[in-house]
Amino acid sequence: MPIEVKSGKKGTMQSLFLFLAEKKVPFGLRLSLENYAAYENIRVFPLYAVADFIRS
Repeated sequence: MPIEVKSGKKGTMQSLFLFLAEKKVPFGLRLSLENYAAYENIRVFPLYAVADFIRS
């Protein structure tokens, strides 16, 4: 499962979208300062909630 970690809120996730398409991976994760969100096939978790993600 591809995971992108960002230290801020900005970014277009172009490299993650490209990786998902090239490797035909169904979804990826982004860990950043953003709140919980979902963009197409990318799920976003805030950095403070990484423990929640690991438990799920």
